[in-house]
Amino acid sequence: MATPESQSTHSRDAIDTAAAEWLALRDAGWSAEEEAAWARWCAADPRHSAAWKEFTDSWHALDSTRDTAQADNLILRLSSGRRRRRRRLTVMSAVLAAAAAIAVVAYAPWGQSGPHAPEVSLARALPLTLPGAKLLRPAQEVLPDGTTVQFKGDAAIEVDFQPAYRVVRLLRGEAHFSVTKDPSRPFVVKAQGFEVRAVGTAFAVKLGSNDVDVVVTEGRVSVEPPASLVASSLPVLVAGQRVVLPVLEDLEPVSVRPQVETLQISDLEERMAWRGTLLELSGTRLGDVVVLFNRENRLQLSIADPELAGRQMSGIVRPDNAEALVRVLEANYGVTAERRDENHIVLRKQP
Repeated sequence: MATPESQSTHSRDAIDTAAAEWLALRDAGWSAEEEAAWARWCAADPRHSAAWKEFTDSWHALDSTRDTAQADNLILRLSSGRRRRRRRLTVMSAVLAAAAAIAVVAYAPWGQSGPHAPEVSLARALPLTLPGAKLLRPAQEVLPDGTTVQFKGDAAIEVDFQPAYRVVRLLRGEAHFSVTKDPSRPFVVKAQGFEVRAVGTAFAVKLGSNDVDVVVTEGRVSVEPPASLVASSLPVLVAGQRVVLPVLEDLEPVSVRPQVETLQISDLEERMAWRGTLLELSGTRLGDVVVLFNRENRLQLSIADPELAGRQMSGIVRPDNAEALVRVLEANYGVTAERRDENHIVLRKQP
């Protein structure tokens, strides 16, 4: 069967056409051979992987507008900016053409929508034949009310849901809660006597040996101290804020005035990085790693030396952080990074 790999892809139009055809082929259900051919096509030229990312991003945006009634806004965004207008409309036209092809041969997988729809992410894009690579995700549990809990490491909880309230006890470790809204039933996480109370929001609670660490990622929560503490001001926390509460062995009443910290976006992302997908590599070819990272990042990597592409690497990396991967390669794998522009780095062997 002829694939887009066999077509001429030197011009921008040809690259766009090939990317759109790969998209249609993928969502119609490609074979292992076709998937391997697609991976070779992406690795052959940074423009290929960049076009693939642009087309898949446009496809995801198009799919979401169907459920959020934002089609008009999407068209306005695509049309804004004179210098990019023609390019964006070309991409969307090709994506719509691919969508039409998919609708004929594979409508059912895209019939679902909303929060329970299948996630289109690295988990789906990862070639099953890629040796030595495994996705790592935190354990997750959906509570009876629909609240989602993610667990870091061996964290554990105990659930007590009643008609008038919802209580979760954090027994150990750290957990993140995405709470289903229900104003009639307050949602409370208890940890070492402290109570973190919310109605519909998202936050993480970490139980340490000497403290309880609370980080709010969405909405707002209140914190109530144990009865043994006299807290003059335990404030309401809003998204992006963190507070560390001391756990005291002394049961005598004391005054607690914890300091609330407002986290920078980068600090919040680092603090919550454990919630994301990690990629565990074990003797994986660098050429394959680059293909994966180019699908997940705006920053595109290319390999100048064929021998370097076959170099094996091991470790745990974040697939959405190409800059960090480059630093690891420079420090541990004899690689020199040459930055061509803000979105393109060429990897070479160190002299």
